[in-house]
Amino acid sequence: MLVVGAASVAVAQPVELRSIRRVSFTRDDPDAVELIDAIRKDQGMATSPADEMCACLLELQRIAESQGRLDLNVVAETTDVGDPIDVALHVQMGSQYSVGRIDFTGHRAINDSTLRRAFTVRERDLFDVGRLRRSLARLNDIGLAARVTVAEIVVTRHPDGATADIAIPLHKRGQRWWSLSGPVIPGLGSYQASISSRLPVWGSGALDASTYLLTFNAISLSRSLGVLTFMSKAPSAVVLLERPSLPGQEWLSGFGVSPALSARTTIASYGRAQLGRGLHAVLQDETREKLAVPVVGSGRRAGEFMVCEPAQSRWRWLRRGATHAIDVALATTLP
Repeated sequence: MLVVGAASVAVAQPVELRSIRRVSFTRDDPDAVELIDAIRKDQGMATSPADEMCACLLELQRIAESQGRLDLNVVAETTDVGDPIDVALHVQMGSQYSVGRIDFTGHRAINDSTLRRAFTVRERDLFDVGRLRRSLARLNDIGLAARVTVAEIVVTRHPDGATADIAIPLHKRGQRWWSLSGPVIPGLGSYQASISSRLPVWGSGALDASTYLLTFNAISLSRSLGVLTFMSKAPSAVVLLERPSLPGQEWLSGFGVSPALSARTTIASYGRAQLGRGLHAVLQDETREKLAVPVVGSGRRAGEFMVCEPAQSRWRWLRRGATHAIDVALATTLP
């Protein structure tokens, strides 16, 4: 299992951060000390010792992950259990690792090249844990397998102490499903009641058949028979062969073809899909991991810890609102 940051604890007993009066860093690890000093020098004035501590530790975690340091251990030691408390932080950083082999297991129904294109982590690169998390999110977005969590990833370190292999276990998910959808306000978007199935494994790259969906749209069939005519925005394609957007193959995906759709409609739909993908990428907030710091010291119970959470962007609500507005705007203009 991949563990970066403080070790997990068995009993959840959080310590209130507002009870911290003073924070100091020990000089245990010269590399960590050098980074901490640089971070604290670049930081602005914090509102409290706890805020300063968390900002420093979260930035240290980000830097350590980007440098391929898989072992970042932080322990907070206190000399009392009252309120307020003084904290001495012991920080140890391990050596840098590079990526050895990347293996995907249990993916017989998925082409290996499609999975590797979704990954931004490459073999022989530094073991960037942040990029690994983002790569895993991109892999889950494909939808070809069940969702995989970071805890399921297996990291095997080589005896040389500088290289580690990554194994990502993939679990089979259903290849056929049905869906029923429509706009909240009639006319603002398309209605759809469809049955979809993935094609069998064949080919590679843009010709990887397992990345294509064959969709039968029941509402379109009903409309062509003169039923449900009030659904003015119902899609016109009864049978559609589509390739949903794929990370790493953005320009070769996000399209659908059907004998019932004109070339102009197909090109317009592809253009809007690419526009939506690009705008979503710009507006998307980068997720940061929390950091749990075990607390030890005289009078402390086993399992006590402090949690540092990344600061939320002040623009996050505006970003979310803009994302939803884009989805609605694109839905109203879809052919």
